[in-house]
Amino acid sequence: MEASTNTQIGCGMRHREVHTVDWNTMEVVLLERKQFGAPLTAFQLNQEKLIRMLGNIQAMSALGWRLCKLHDTGKMTSGQASLGKAWITKQARETAALGKELLGGNGIVTDFHVGKAFCDVESVYSYEGSYDVDTLIAAREITGISSIRPSSRL
Repeated sequence: MEASTNTQIGCGMRHREVHTVDWNTMEVVLLERKQFGAPLTAFQLNQEKLIRMLGNIQAMSALGWRLCKLHDTGKMTSGQASLGKAWITKQARETAALGKELLGGNGIVTDFHVGKAFCDVESVYSYEGSYDVDTLIAAREITGISSIRPSSRL
């Protein structure tokens, strides 16, 4: 369980770090770019997306910090690690998508790192059903019932 747990925490914290860099990029680019004579940050819809991004980054950081503390004391369960990785990955996916939207066409190129972050988080989210499997592991711990069963018909 130790290797799996460490990997799950590492994945979660990696997303937070990547999106903090993206946030800093977004802040600079959106202040510099102008539309209708005003910086892109002056528009309500852009501000709402920026706030959602920052909220996600802060929440990912708080959850990652808590999981690290539980891990350090030996109190973290595999269900908690799976729940943390699943939730952080989901929020990271949303954060990358918001950044991509804010940058428009530049959001899909790797020059601004947002496009790269989007591809990175998407691969972690969907790799071999990672998000789905993590939610099933967490649900098994919560309910005491495993819904992960091999197919009886191969």
